[in-house]
Amino acid sequence: MNRVSDYTYSLSRKNLRGEHLTEEELTTIKNLYEYSIQLTNELVYMQREDINWRELTRSIDIPFAQQVDNRP
Repeated sequence: MNRVSDYTYSLSRKNLRGEHLTEEELTTIKNLYEYSIQLTNELVYMQREDINWRELTRSIDIPFAQQVDNRP
């Protein structure tokens, strides 16, 4: 999420300087927006279904989820 924040901040600064965003940058922003909607929907679903992150990481074999679960 920090990378997304840094990226969008850099694009906003570029825009404030009067520079136009490239087609690639606009596509990336659109994709990030769509991913954020998907993530929001998944998190809302997890909350509604009262899914616990620990339970989720035990039931699937996803290294990222397990890394997050093992954080201090």
